[in-house]
Amino acid sequence: MEWSEEEWFSLAAKAAFLHERRASSYVPAVVTSEMMKQVENRMLRWKKNVANGNDSLFQRRLEWDNLSSATAANLLQITQFAGTEL
Repeated sequence: MEWSEEEWFSLAAKAAFLHERRASSYVPAVVTSEMMKQVENRMLRWKKNVANGNDSLFQRRLEWDNLSSATAANLLQITQFAGTEL
């Protein structure tokens, strides 16, 4: 199977680590209600895994990385490289 350049960019953007997503080369893809449900589920799993579901512990964990809940949620969205479209 041959992949197009667009498909490679899409794969790389989806696989990006949080610190990579914070870089200016990544931007959120078009936001849909399905994507927002995925973000909510990812945030819940993250909170469960790092703070046993405890809100205050999770907020402390986010603060260690200088993140707010809103910023963390934005980072969990499907992304694309700036200047490309999925």
